[in-house]
Amino acid sequence: MEIKRFCGLGMLVLSSCLFVSCVDEKYDLNDVDMTIGTSSDLTLPTSSTGEIILKNILDLEDDGVVQAINGEYFLIEDGSADVPNVTVDPITVTSPSLDGFKAFVSVDKLVSNSRTDINRATNAGMPLDQTYLYTIKEEDKAHYKIDVSSGIISEDIVSLTSVDFVDGTTLDAQIKITFDKEHAFINKVHLDDLKVTIPMGLHVAHAEFRHWTEIDGKVVLKDEEAKVIDNDKGEIIFTYKDVNTVVDENHAIDVLITFDKAITGNDGFVFANNKVSLNGIFKLDGTFRLETSDFDESALTDEQKTAIYQSGSYDVIRPDMIGFDGAASFNKDIVVKSFAGKIISNVGDVAPIKLDNMPDFINDPETCLDLANPAFFVEVNNTLPADASTSVTLTSKYLDGTASVSKSTGIFVLPANKHVVFCLANNPEQAVIPEQFTSLERINITIENLSELLLKVPDEIRVDVSDVTMETDNMPIPIDVPKEYSIGVNYKVYTPLEFGPSFKLVYQGTEEGIAEDLEDINKMDTKAVRIDANVVTDFPLDLTLSVDALSRDNVSLKGKIIDVDDVHVYAHKEGAEPTSTQPVSLTILPKKGHTIRELLEQMDKLHYRAVAEAKGTEGKLMENASIKLTDIKITLLGGVSYDAN
Repeated sequence: MEIKRFCGLGMLVLSSCLFVSCVDEKYDLNDVDMTIGTSSDLTLPTSSTGEIILKNILDLEDDGVVQAINGEYFLIEDGSADVPNVTVDPITVTSPSLDGFKAFVSVDKLVSNSRTDINRATNAGMPLDQTYLYTIKEEDKAHYKIDVSSGIISEDIVSLTSVDFVDGTTLDAQIKITFDKEHAFINKVHLDDLKVTIPMGLHVAHAEFRHWTEIDGKVVLKDEEAKVIDNDKGEIIFTYKDVNTVVDENHAIDVLITFDKAITGNDGFVFANNKVSLNGIFKLDGTFRLETSDFDESALTDEQKTAIYQSGSYDVIRPDMIGFDGAASFNKDIVVKSFAGKIISNVGDVAPIKLDNMPDFINDPETCLDLANPAFFVEVNNTLPADASTSVTLTSKYLDGTASVSKSTGIFVLPANKHVVFCLANNPEQAVIPEQFTSLERINITIENLSELLLKVPDEIRVDVSDVTMETDNMPIPIDVPKEYSIGVNYKVYTPLEFGPSFKLVYQGTEEGIAEDLEDINKMDTKAVRIDANVVTDFPLDLTLSVDALSRDNVSLKGKIIDVDDVHVYAHKEGAEPTSTQPVSLTILPKKGHTIRELLEQMDKLHYRAVAEAKGTEGKLMENASIKLTDIKITLLGGVSYDAN
């Protein structure tokens, strides 16, 4: 009879030779005259097996977790993470309305007070021209107050440090000067300087004021740019002394300030509670000037003239206060086109790596997958305009209650607007990259002792990705508004079964229905059986092969009826000859008071077990690794007898 099956990395070859079959068709127990008995040792003819190739033994599924790539076995599993898109909603502050103001400014000082000689008896002559300055002071409260907010903006935005406005936003502030009827003789007021203080954080791109001036007897409108714009202090200074400036209730000054961006803070432009707010004070400071030469003497009453003549000064008729009327408005809604700040996107749950389709030789509880350089690849297609950061934690989970093992990358950077692959490994430089990632930029991340995740094969590996955080405070690239950004994430376990010093595989199984095959030989008896052979192998692991005979009731006969030696096959050493040859021997010896025939009568099942161990060495598990048994000799020790009855 031929060998029925090759299992357990060759163990079944040896055991089958004894219990089920001979080795090849050159000889058969049916050819032996079983009526013949002898008291001498009987050795059956020598034979050999064909090569037992690891590929044929394992018989892996094409889509299984363990696959052969270019002749080398790999642990392969992949999946993807469902990362929500980062959404930046429109940010708009509806065109703010500002309350106007009414302020009264007292005369500050008299610049000149020259006088003519006046004949008080005749009231003849007028005083020399005089100049009076009126300065807006802090206490005069010449200011506009603003306090407006946007609607709720994207939850992904956790901070704003600066914003850019669409096409600029212009504030138009108007100032009119009013006098009561008794000062109807005042034709104009001159502007010496004007300072506008704006809420901190608002950035001025351009500022000008429009004023009326008298040219050749005509009052015309002129535009003047600000002389100084200090955005750090929030100050705009106009300095323009025009003796012909006209400011009255019919000719207002227009201050036009265009804002192109804003820096957020505790006042001015503020981000809080997923809103942006504009609040603060627009304050006016400046100096206005009255020239008595501009007075319309024809509009003076007789009482006013008399008072001037008697005092020799215009002090008696000049106004103690000048009234200011202020109004302001924005030309349109404040719309944000881009911003700098911080975005945090919650990745959410990532589907775990399921390892529930492992072959039996890896799934055995005694297996130790001490892999030299396990590798975990994370493909990231990041469309965010700035670098982001995250971290990945891998955790092995066990249904039997075994304590979890976790390994983390620590914080690493996702390059802006790039499609890359990260290699997480003990030694990422030496990791084998999957073909699908070869065209991508590779970024290596070292995780020490990553192999500890697989020492005991987990039921699954949990993948936890921390929040993706992007900060653009110190980067020139703004975040556009509105905008939607995607972060695509795929992952892949791609690990060669290149073993470390503690690597161990256990392969075992049971052949049933042996009794039927033994019907013709269970009348045979001998003192003991020894199987000798030479093993030719290039297998890189030490093998320990054992077999146990079982009854129909699954009762082990080993140690009760017989003793069976384990067979040890030593690993082929790297750098040695292509194959190595070593002798092996297996003896089946009945226990005292028992016989081989008793074993054959009771045996119905054959349990085999093969243990492959690195035992301190390192190497690769290749699909063409082979074992061949040559010079097989089966010796029936002490002769053989056959009961033909």
